[in-house]
Amino acid sequence: MKIRCSCGELILDQTDFLPYKARFVSDMDWDDVHEGDVQERLREWSRSMWQCTGCGRLYLNDHGGGLQCFVPESAEAPVDLLRSVHRDRWKRPMVGNWQTDAERGELWWGFGVADEGWEEFDRWDDLERRYFEVFERLRGKGLLRSAFLRCAGRIVHEWPR
Repeated sequence: MKIRCSCGELILDQTDFLPYKARFVSDMDWDDVHEGDVQERLREWSRSMWQCTGCGRLYLNDHGGGLQCFVPESAEAPVDLLRSVHRDRWKRPMVGNWQTDAERGELWWGFGVADEGWEEFDRWDDLERRYFEVFERLRGKGLLRSAFLRCAGRIVHEWPR
């Protein structure tokens, strides 16, 4: 999904763990969500919102699936309202992926935090070495949620197991 903000910024929703996206549940439904299968109820009863990192506008899904926009009262409004409460201590995922047919790979970790990265590689050995460097650093700092390294569709390393 792409939202073109009226300030000109493009808000992309094409992956998980976005620092400018949140899901919300009406206070009227809050107690009901926590009964039974919580995850299923959250999927059914939550709606999405996104914040423009340029101007701070909030875009919310309404009950019909439409998009509503709310503008901050001042230009000084924070543009990171939907970020994790853990801020830079947020536990992030890490993914390394090597595509043998294209002879290229990529490594990414974190989004919207101080220690984030996305790197490209044209040699498997370089990707593998860098993956384990970043893995050990993030795990040592307690900043890792999950990690896996894949080569030609086969998982070479996965944490936690």
